[in-house]
Amino acid sequence: MTDVLAPPTQDVPRPILRPPRREGATQRTLWSLLDSIARMHPKRIDLRLGRIQRLLAALDNPHHTLPRVIHIAGTNGKGSTLAFLAACLQAHGYSVNGYSSPHLVDFNERIMLRGKAVADAPLIDALHHVLARNQGRAITFFELTTAVAFYLFRATPADVTLVECGMGGRFDATNVFTQPALSVITAIAMDHQRYLGNSLAAIATEKAGIIKANTPCVIAKQKPAIRQLLVTKAQEQQAPALAYGDHWHYKSTPQGDWHYHGKGSYTLPPPALQGGHQYDNAATAVACLEHLLGTSLKEKALCHGISHAVWHARLQEITNNPLNQLLPTGCQLWLDGAHNTAAARALSTSLPLISHGKKWHIILGMLNTKSPKSFIKPLLPLIAQLHTVPVIGDGSQSRQATQLAHALKDDIATHPPYPHESLTAAIQHIAQHVKARANSAPTYILVCGSLYLARDVLSASGRQR
Repeated sequence: MTDVLAPPTQDVPRPILRPPRREGATQRTLWSLLDSIARMHPKRIDLRLGRIQRLLAALDNPHHTLPRVIHIAGTNGKGSTLAFLAACLQAHGYSVNGYSSPHLVDFNERIMLRGKAVADAPLIDALHHVLARNQGRAITFFELTTAVAFYLFRATPADVTLVECGMGGRFDATNVFTQPALSVITAIAMDHQRYLGNSLAAIATEKAGIIKANTPCVIAKQKPAIRQLLVTKAQEQQAPALAYGDHWHYKSTPQGDWHYHGKGSYTLPPPALQGGHQYDNAATAVACLEHLLGTSLKEKALCHGISHAVWHARLQEITNNPLNQLLPTGCQLWLDGAHNTAAARALSTSLPLISHGKKWHIILGMLNTKSPKSFIKPLLPLIAQLHTVPVIGDGSQSRQATQLAHALKDDIATHPPYPHESLTAAIQHIAQHVKARANSAPTYILVCGSLYLARDVLSASGRQR
């Protein structure tokens, strides 16, 4: 594969859909529609924007009518930054529409209309309308559902529209805005190398494809070389680069609060989302808001938004879930959708703070498109025992627990991984281990490695964004 994405076509697996959690006729209708769209997804797709642009034109270009679009690309932190932006904007009294992916429990989570997930009925109507306008032409699942989101945003306008890239940037189906209010590049890391390139520079170049002429670009904390690459790409577009370290920065305190310095200075509470890396995402959101709101930015509203943002499966403690009932008293169950090396590094700094240095039982499931060895390496010093579970993809992406355990057996030679047939079986095994020890000390358990595995945890109790 070349270092920078060049081929016009790539083999792309079908999106992974799961049966609906909620019962009812509308859910069955919605599931049937989404499943039929997924089946339309071509095995090989042309990595260009022609299909989405054609479909949007057939819908009278709804994306051109959307006010104050903030377009977000990056490897890690896109969703969390969007969550902080939404919460802070709402705290200032603004209405917010948002588009993100993938969903965790219900597809509706992907499309936020005025702060709430789209309801089934308008989503079904929009899907039917957009499918009709597509007239059976070749289209991917993400392209068609992106068009559905923009169509719904035009029908239910909001003050600000937050749009998260699905993957990459340059060829992403969301990259159709001629002049958004802001472009945002969150942390760049190695992920999706098959599609984006084999180096950080190649991946950053793809992400920088969302930068538009004369549109300010907020650049989150990056490695120095990547930061300079992104600044240079912005300069080539004559787009003002608002980069961490040059135009804004922050410093946290031992007490947990933090001080942001940019155009203004603010003292802010700990982010509602757990983990030291969430300070980076919260600060990136504040940098965006400084430019977007100017003198209307209020510290009190920032404090409320930062401390009330919600984004599930990002170092989230799981409570009141059927899985908790399988564990004895004193066990803490945590969930994180981390699935690349940079996210694992972030976990490696956050987990010891939660457990006060105590080691963790880690339940790991990963698609076979991910690298388990590089993911687990930063976490090795923190592991009391590693448990592997299956993650079911479309067949080509599935990885069984035994395959994952075998891939990692040399990395954890002293305590070989335990493969389990299911997440429930892994939890039950840990419960038996804890009971056998008859020790009152807390036991910490983390489920990680895949957002699809996170979906299985959250759907057990119906929790969603």
